[in-house]
Amino acid sequence: MKNIVLKSTLAFLLLSFILLNSSCKKHKDISLNLAFNHKINNSDFAYNQVYTINGVAIKFSLAQMYISGINIEDDALRTESFANKYLLVSPESNTKEIGLITNKDIAHLHHIRFSFGIDSTTNNQSSAEFSARTAPDPLAAQNPSMDFGAGNGYIFLRIDAMVDTNADGIPETAAEFNIGGNSFLQAFDFVAHNDLESGANTFGINFNIAKLFDGVDLSTEYFTDSNDNPTLAGKIKLNLPAAFTFVN
Repeated sequence: MKNIVLKSTLAFLLLSFILLNSSCKKHKDISLNLAFNHKINNSDFAYNQVYTINGVAIKFSLAQMYISGINIEDDALRTESFANKYLLVSPESNTKEIGLITNKDIAHLHHIRFSFGIDSTTNNQSSAEFSARTAPDPLAAQNPSMDFGAGNGYIFLRIDAMVDTNADGIPETAAEFNIGGNSFLQAFDFVAHNDLESGANTFGINFNIAKLFDGVDLSTEYFTDSNDNPTLAGKIKLNLPAAFTFVN
């Protein structure tokens, strides 16, 4: 009888150890991904498709942006920062691996935060520092370009398109929207209520490009590089908060 009890006790202790060890390992393996879903209002975004925004036909050929300053917080105010993670997001490369959550106590996502653009220290790097960056670093020189020239800062958002300027419904005029500069850096904070599972946890952020042009007449306002036509750049900056939504 004693042997049976002893064996049962040992089996219980062994099972408890396995479960405890498995739980710790499971938590270690929690990682975060972000998926930026490009939209035109309620439609999925696609290149070379004609959309109507504010009554003007437009067709996009490029839409890229930088995201940085990523961090999360649980409902007990515990945080995890991915401060050195910079993302170059586009419709064809929209799901990004952020990294492992190293704080083992975090098992619930309550806040997710990120910044549109690049922090001023990195954005103000010297020409030599910029030139020293190489692929696959997203902050290295890109083709198409995502900077204003070596040492002159990054283009936080670049949208290339064709717009209809003569109201015939056919986009025929080249349009460029290049947004950048330290004053355009914007921080976003989204409230979430999601438990984190073992493995990769992917959370969606909808990016509604149409919202960027609220109050913009695309038939006449179709070029800015932030310094040239700062009025249009300012309109897009004010519209950015409405363009991002968290997908629970």
